[in-house]
Amino acid sequence: MNNEFKAGDWVLYVGASDEQVRWGGNADPRGVLKSRSLYTLARVEVHRQHTKLFLEGFPNLGFNSVHFNPS
Repeated sequence: MNNEFKAGDWVLYVGASDEQVRWGGNADPRGVLKSRSLYTLARVEVHRQHTKLFLEGFPNLGFNSVHFNPS
């Protein structure tokens, strides 16, 4: 579980693998987000096995937190 993220924080998108995208039914950030770019967190959902991040400008797409580093 990842508690280092909270709404309003900036995160750096670092890329994604097929396995990371499939885990927990997350949205695929490849082709949507720009690698090595900063995004603002709108919402964070902490689940038992993973954390899902929702970014400003992408309200209906939940991305696996492993795709991001806190900034």
